[in-house]
Amino acid sequence: MVSVILYLLRRALSLMAFLPVAVVVVFILINSEKNLMVTLKRNSKRAGRYGILTIILAICYCGVVFGVDWLWMKEGDQAVVSLNYLEASSGLNPNRTKFTASELISDEIMEEIIQENGITGISPEELKTCFSVVPLAGSEEVSLEQPYISTEYQLSFRNNMEVSGLNPKRILDSYSEAVKRQFAQNYSRKTDVLQIDFSDLDTADYMDVGTILNEKATDVWNYMNICSQENGSFMAESTGETFRTLREKVGTFRDVELENYNALVLAEGLSKDKGQYIAKLNYENRLQNMNYEKAMAQYEINLQAVDMYERDMARIVLVPTRDQEGEFYMSRTKLGVDHFSDAAAQAASLASSISKTISANNYRITQLQNGTSASEEAERLIEQMKGDLQNLADLALKTVSEYDAKNAENYILVTRQENFESLKSSVLRTAKLGAVFMAAAAAAFALKPEAKKKGEKKSYEAV
Repeated sequence: MVSVILYLLRRALSLMAFLPVAVVVVFILINSEKNLMVTLKRNSKRAGRYGILTIILAICYCGVVFGVDWLWMKEGDQAVVSLNYLEASSGLNPNRTKFTASELISDEIMEEIIQENGITGISPEELKTCFSVVPLAGSEEVSLEQPYISTEYQLSFRNNMEVSGLNPKRILDSYSEAVKRQFAQNYSRKTDVLQIDFSDLDTADYMDVGTILNEKATDVWNYMNICSQENGSFMAESTGETFRTLREKVGTFRDVELENYNALVLAEGLSKDKGQYIAKLNYENRLQNMNYEKAMAQYEINLQAVDMYERDMARIVLVPTRDQEGEFYMSRTKLGVDHFSDAAAQAASLASSISKTISANNYRITQLQNGTSASEEAERLIEQMKGDLQNLADLALKTVSEYDAKNAENYILVTRQENFESLKSSVLRTAKLGAVFMAAAAAAFALKPEAKKKGEKKSYEAV
């Protein structure tokens, strides 16, 4: 309620600065002499008295304006909220979702403030009405071709008619911590890929175990590769690892441990159900044979198209072209025969790859026919690989969590506005309004018509 009263007083005092202007207009309209110069000449004789009165009124007015502004400032607090991450300049959150200013005063943040300060009888929606968020204007010119995306926002808190009696500074302190926690919680990096589930290995055949583990290890490797590109020098205190060293260790796991396991399984022809697995490989070979025939047919068709192309049209065509520096050069333009040749090369490469797959499957079938159904060495290697990969994933998870925790603290920076800045703003506002009031009051005294005595006739004096 106090804030509302102060708000209305500030508005009223702002309008009061122009009250003498209205008085001037009234004096002009009611001036019976119809000659402003006569009035000015007469009132100039009283300039000293009117000047002192004008100064006294202006000082009183400025004192009231500054006092109300000071009380108004005490009822609220302000801060600048800065978004300190790369995606902010594109209007995005750290996880590359669309950012909106309303997220800075979300219900979750309001709920944390209420709980931390033990506030009762106020809902998050009601507390939110005390906050306002305004983007700070940028220095760049804004246009449809070059829109401005703000990364800094002016945050204000002030008690109102629905919420009163709260300490603005304490509320803003709670807000600073709450917004950082919520931002880190909502937009921290997803780490599901580092939480490996090995349950699918329980029913997998020996030959499929290597493929499954390779896929899981590749996921971890790709994750570490992305992190290392983001920050290759960061070293976690909890693990002593960097993203690059973890990527290299996962690569060693794939190239050494997995290869040794796959070599053992293939050499001994291991399978938990040889008949079923051989049938599976035969079925896969039939499908691959169809793909091989399609690839060879595409290869032959494209070769025929190249042979049928007219010789005159197959010549190299050079087109005059400008480079980035504006210099001319002759650029080679692809013709239809080039596209046919590329398509034939791609079809031949695909056919060769399919042929290798079929040959590898046939070798597996031969090994399985002469192999065994169980191996203690293979079981031991599986458990060892599961443990090693799990250990690498745990190290990666701890490293990523520590890295994100340190960066999340800097996602948002809340800078409190100093009292000096608020005081300077109040003084500047008071000075502007005081200058307007003093100038208008001086004009009003200068144009003040002379009071007429009873029975005195109107007289006019020419100037």
